[in-house]
Amino acid sequence: MTINLFEHMKQNGFDVPKELLDEKVKKKKDSKNSAKKTSTTKATKKEEKYPIPVNIHYSGTDYQILAEEYPDKKELTKKELFTHFKDVFRLRILKEKRTLLEYDKDNNEIICVIKNPSKGFSFTQGLHRYSAINGDFFIKKGEFGYIIGPKEENLGETISIPNNIKPGAYLSQKISSEILFKILHGFMNSYPNEVLAQVFFDTSTCEFILHWPEQNTTETRIERDKGYFYLDSKNKVLFAEVHSHGQYDAKFSNTDNENELDFLIYGIIGRIDSIKPDYKFRLGFNGLFKEIDIMDVFEI
Repeated sequence: MTINLFEHMKQNGFDVPKELLDEKVKKKKDSKNSAKKTSTTKATKKEEKYPIPVNIHYSGTDYQILAEEYPDKKELTKKELFTHFKDVFRLRILKEKRTLLEYDKDNNEIICVIKNPSKGFSFTQGLHRYSAINGDFFIKKGEFGYIIGPKEENLGETISIPNNIKPGAYLSQKISSEILFKILHGFMNSYPNEVLAQVFFDTSTCEFILHWPEQNTTETRIERDKGYFYLDSKNKVLFAEVHSHGQYDAKFSNTDNENELDFLIYGIIGRIDSIKPDYKFRLGFNGLFKEIDIMDVFEI
């Protein structure tokens, strides 16, 4: 069943800008992206090293590198860290070209941040189970996946999924319609440009938080310098990303596929200038996707 999001907003007491809906036909403009070319001179940099033991934070999950794992070392190079991510943590998606390591000396922890999230690398991986935010789990079966949480208990090494449950997103707590309405308002206010909205989950209060990250937008592109998995504390972890497509259809582009590689819910809303917006949502993990229904994500 397809839902008219604007009608749903009005039924719940949220205003929809009339001047936007009255424009039934808009002439689509061809946008030309001009890439700025800059010449840089590479300076010789001292090799970065990180002390061990150290805590690692990535995409809402905590990891540890213990001193006894490297008895002959007191610190690891960046290359050695990424080798550890791949071989020990099985985080093959974390590549040096894509990931920035922010070291917090006071707390002896490394926070993994995604660099230039408007660009990315395609990737597939055949994991069966993945621990996510606050004890949640992602279970991969074939090319599909399940997200369970955010309030589910830690069920141990494996989770049995009944045969009658279809692949998709199963949330014990959905995102409120109010957040969805605020996202739609933000998209309309930014029209005709695309814009990105993020939803974080506070593991301490079990509340969802809407956030608009710093971004440069055009009618056809969104660019950011960094993609953070945490808001203002490690209790507030990234849960979903939804972006608009202005006057165009809600279709995931190749750029979307190359960048939406992490364990998140991804959404896209298009045809903002029509009386009935177009939308699609999907569950993503390591470059694999499964389309899900909007009612699996939001309280509708």
